[in-house]
Amino acid sequence: MLLAFHKESRQSRYHSLSPNAHVELEEPLLEDGTRRPTSRRHSILATVTFVSVFLNFFLLTWCAISWASLRPPSSRDNATIPTLYSPANSEVAYNLQTFTRGAEDDLPIYERPPSDEVDKAWFDLHRIAPSALHEDEAAMLPNSTWAVKGNRDQYIVSLDVFHQLHCLDTLRQYSHRNYYDQTRQPSIEHIRHCIGAIRQALMCASDVTPVVWQWNIEKKKAEERDDVVHVCRDFGRIRQWAEGRWMESLKKEDFEVYALPGEGVSASQSALFMSYTSSCIYP
Repeated sequence: MLLAFHKESRQSRYHSLSPNAHVELEEPLLEDGTRRPTSRRHSILATVTFVSVFLNFFLLTWCAISWASLRPPSSRDNATIPTLYSPANSEVAYNLQTFTRGAEDDLPIYERPPSDEVDKAWFDLHRIAPSALHEDEAAMLPNSTWAVKGNRDQYIVSLDVFHQLHCLDTLRQYSHRNYYDQTRQPSIEHIRHCIGAIRQALMCASDVTPVVWQWNIEKKKAEERDDVVHVCRDFGRIRQWAEGRWMESLKKEDFEVYALPGEGVSASQSALFMSYTSSCIYP
């Protein structure tokens, strides 16, 4: 019995397979000694897989490019865009807004005839200026500014958007001179200054939103339509920042800041500045 077991063990001893053994197992010979033809399914599957991967890569690339072109611009997208420090830089955000045309059925309060309600709406746009800065913030400004007399931790700045809105309000009032108090009429120098400020602001922003022409059935012609969607800075966020920094209790005498001989502004510039602060801070 032991002899039989030993003989069986020797017969079942392990032998390594030859390198082509798997081929012989998977592709048995036909009766005539030839091998079975390779199936076309493998090549078709490989082709479909390659095409699928290529199309998915193409679609993902196209989606990424489209998303980047439609995304609101940001200074972080291009390191070559020059930047200047502003204490309100952290509040800059973007949104989409559709402009109005100022037609009779689409007339915002700012474009209506003068009244107490209209005046208040305009004044609320720019009343929250100037703003207070701490000394460390003022030290980072690209242009120096002055502190309130007797308070070295209250430096005076005004975000230019509120200055521009003040100037636009001044031009609005000037176009309705007969309605407003003649004693409060702005000087021609002030008007010239405001026209220049708004012109430079528009050219600086250089809005590239396409204004389109669309067919007007009633007029039977194509007309300009500027009531289109724009990418805008979120004015509400910037206004909220200025509201929290508003120097509401600022008085005219607070502008009597200390300056060394030869520093400061000329008498004509000082008069223009006081004209601005009088109309901007005090309604």
